Amino acid sequence: MTHEDEAPQGRWKRLAVGYDESLVLVPQALAAEGFGIVSQIDLHETFKAKLGVGFRRYRVLGACNPGFAHKALSENLRLGILLPCNVVIYEQDDGSAMVGVVDPNHSFSRVMKKAHRPKSSVVVLEILRVFLRPPPIALGRSLFFQQ
Repeated sequence: MTHEDEAPQGRWKRLAVGYDESLVLVPQALAAEGFGIVSQIDLHETFKAKLGVGFRRYRVLGACNPGFAHKALSENLRLGILLPCNVVIYEQDDGSAMVGVVDPNHSFSRVMKKAHRPKSSVVVLEILRVFLRPPPIALGRSLFFQQ
């Protein structure tokens, strides 16, 4: 049983492609906005190897835009706790993929000073642009379902 409605707040989109294809297309879409993938955690494989248990296909991508990171850290070194920006992709029971990104305004609202919230929001909004804008012509179709 899952408790997705009770999960930490973030921005989620159901993809119009399956899990395998999303692992190619999401990093490409992020790259088009200046974000590189600096880390990947394959929880499906990690849980199998370390715990001997099965789990749905689930990947955490660490996305970073060096310009945003440099600017944020130049203003406040403690903003590094938000880096890299986690982008989650997981396979749903029906084979479709979900993608999500954390919303630092909600997650850190009690501990982050209001002065720093807009800076973190800019990064998340840039990532969200990837998921909300019309698809790149090269893809020839929408990467995301409309919700």
